[in-house]
Amino acid sequence: MKPPFPGQKASPEELPEHNGFPLAGMYINQNNSVFSSLNNNFERLAAGIVLLGTTGTVEGNGFAEMNAHADAYPTSNYIFSGDALRMVGTGWQTLRAFNNTIKDCRVGIGAGEAGLTAYSNTISGAEYGIVGVVNQPNFIRIGDDNPSLANIVNSTTNGIWVSATDPNGQVDIIQNTVTTTDPANGEGIVLLFSKGEGEIRGNTVNIDEAGMGIGLLSSDNVRVVGNTVNLANAALADAGISLYGANQCVIQDNDISGAGISGAQNEGIRISSSSGNTYCCNTVDNTRYGVSVIGPSMATDKFRGNTFGNHTAGLWLDSPSAILGSQEHTENCWNGSGGAVWSGATEFEGQQFPFLVDPGDMACFMPPSVTPAVGWFDDFDNENVSDVCSQAACVIEGFNHESPDIAKIISGEAGSGSVYANTVLWSLSQYLYGETYGLVTSDTSLQNFLNTHDQTSVGDFYSLKTGLSGLYHANSSDIAAMKNGLDSLVQQLMELSLLDQEILAAPDSLWQGLISNRNAHIDDMQTLAAAIESYSATVAANRTTAAAALDAQNNGISVHAVYEQNRKAIYRVLLSYIQRNASHFTSTEQRALELIAQQCPLSGGKAVFDARALLSIARDSLVWYDAACNQQQLIQAPENTSSVANTADVRLFPNPARGEVTVRWGTPLEMEGSLRVFDAVGKLQREVVLAPGVFEYRLSLEGLEKGLYYLDIQTDSAQSTLKLIVSP
Repeated sequence: MKPPFPGQKASPEELPEHNGFPLAGMYINQNNSVFSSLNNNFERLAAGIVLLGTTGTVEGNGFAEMNAHADAYPTSNYIFSGDALRMVGTGWQTLRAFNNTIKDCRVGIGAGEAGLTAYSNTISGAEYGIVGVVNQPNFIRIGDDNPSLANIVNSTTNGIWVSATDPNGQVDIIQNTVTTTDPANGEGIVLLFSKGEGEIRGNTVNIDEAGMGIGLLSSDNVRVVGNTVNLANAALADAGISLYGANQCVIQDNDISGAGISGAQNEGIRISSSSGNTYCCNTVDNTRYGVSVIGPSMATDKFRGNTFGNHTAGLWLDSPSAILGSQEHTENCWNGSGGAVWSGATEFEGQQFPFLVDPGDMACFMPPSVTPAVGWFDDFDNENVSDVCSQAACVIEGFNHESPDIAKIISGEAGSGSVYANTVLWSLSQYLYGETYGLVTSDTSLQNFLNTHDQTSVGDFYSLKTGLSGLYHANSSDIAAMKNGLDSLVQQLMELSLLDQEILAAPDSLWQGLISNRNAHIDDMQTLAAAIESYSATVAANRTTAAAALDAQNNGISVHAVYEQNRKAIYRVLLSYIQRNASHFTSTEQRALELIAQQCPLSGGKAVFDARALLSIARDSLVWYDAACNQQQLIQAPENTSSVANTADVRLFPNPARGEVTVRWGTPLEMEGSLRVFDAVGKLQREVVLAPGVFEYRLSLEGLEKGLYYLDIQTDSAQSTLKLIVSP
């Protein structure tokens, strides 16, 4: 693609004006078309291949130095700047990327709102190696069961970054080799708000500097099986496998090794506010913590057969609010240093969620040390020793509503020793209500629990979640036809590549016949693509109608606590997104997500992780905050967005307030500032211009209903966000 000639207008394609360098090797914007690129080379361009609304196959291409002209075309003006292969669809298209070599770029292979099949690609020097985002019943397949077809991704920051929000979608990330070298924040494989069936299997992830190996952020129904994660720098390593607000996942047979038992984080497996998962037969060694647990992460009798090596602490529960649940003879083995520590927990709390072990059967079943020393780990004979690492044993089992742990949730005892007691109990109550709703039981305590929460936000949000599930799974025949069509389309893309190879190798005398065959094949593909698009449009139209009704239902839910308000706000954003059949979030929605994402998950609830995942999708950049909630420190700031400043120099008083609140920042403004008030769902309520020279402002609260608000204060070059409670 040549540079635009002087005076040429870029507006029809929304391209930046000419700045001396080619924008892309190929820039295709044709809905319903089919594209093929075979054995081409692209060097020192602003972008390699850009496909808009175009199904395509890209095979055997070379891409080098796609970030060479980042200064001439910054991403703020040209969103594809630095991308080697980038596709943006409308949800139903698909990209096949095979056997490409990519060096030095911002994004190696990216598919937004489109299916993706990527295998046998070699990527080095990319900020993001492979990116896939889709919100329809499409699939993302990265790697293959055949090891020779694996992708090799050596990235500076993020290896494989995927989101599939539709529960009918499918994500498979299989047998890839991923290495990151970021000295600040690297992520090997990350799933964001993925709700379909997913599998991360047989991958090798090397974190050479800082960051995590495999991360699940608000992703459900994922199997993380048989992966190898190496954390090479103990001082900078984050975690081998991290779960943030992830549910109904299986973490099995993974091998995580570190470079030493020191470091600020350096954890084998981190579990944060993630209930209902199974952890089977993983091996962790030579990290600061083997497994760390933060917040309500109930996994009764599902922490099985794991092996601990040398650690400062093999199993670390960071506070009394860290709830993993009771474990009855699940045969975890402690082979090295570092025992089990439940920080701040008393003997009574240890007795609430005991680990029953039988060191008489095998000495390593008892940790070398336990804190609290009494009550948590108990020596108890096991007459039914089993193979907890068998395939049949390591599954998401049926819910045991009669377990002692469930009785503690029903009674309100779970998490009672924590400053986050209300949030922890509400989260666990949501978990229990969802697992037992509709159950016919003679347990009067459980039935009373269900009857009570039928009339609370726990039951209201479960009803909304059930409605959302019904929305996604309606039109099942159209969804099945769409998915079958997409599978056929990928097969036809493979056949198109074979036809192109045959044409390139054939003598001129055979070209006319081969080209005719190719054109006929493309006609068939376009007919199939049109049928897939029709199914997709039908599904989207029905979802729009259903989402509007659910939005009204959500608006009618009465909420009080911050974690309830956050949950309501997340549903409002998500349902608005579905109603518009959108590929992006509005600025108002992003602001609502940002206000929630900045909160501590232990006080703001699991919705905080949902907000971070959705905000990451919206920003096309990973947004992580400190999971420990000590300083709310932003680990990786959103792209093109100012991070929230330290609010120590900005004060509100009184707080809670009624009638009026004073905002004081101490130092007179040198230039004009601003003060904006947002409600809990991110809707702007007030906006005030702050004049130069002032150091405080008295804000009238007249007309604001009671509840939680956020004040966004821009003072000179600093931005601060503070919470305000308006009293009745």
